[in-house]
Amino acid sequence: MPLRLFTTLTAAGSGMWNALLIGAGVAVGERHQEVSRLLGTYSAVVLGALLIIVLGVAAWWLRGRRSRPGRA
Repeated sequence: MPLRLFTTLTAAGSGMWNALLIGAGVAVGERHQEVSRLLGTYSAVVLGALLIIVLGVAAWWLRGRRSRPGRA
């Protein structure tokens, strides 16, 4: 990908993401403690799910390597 296109798309994506986060901050206002607590709970759930997925993929990959003894 050409550097100019990459830079343009990155700047556009960053701008949209920042606008979304700023808008969310304005919408939340004074209830930021409640939102922070909820996000902490959901973050733990998502992290646990990702850990299970990573361990499952690693087990699948290792099992596949062991079943093909001729490959390094």
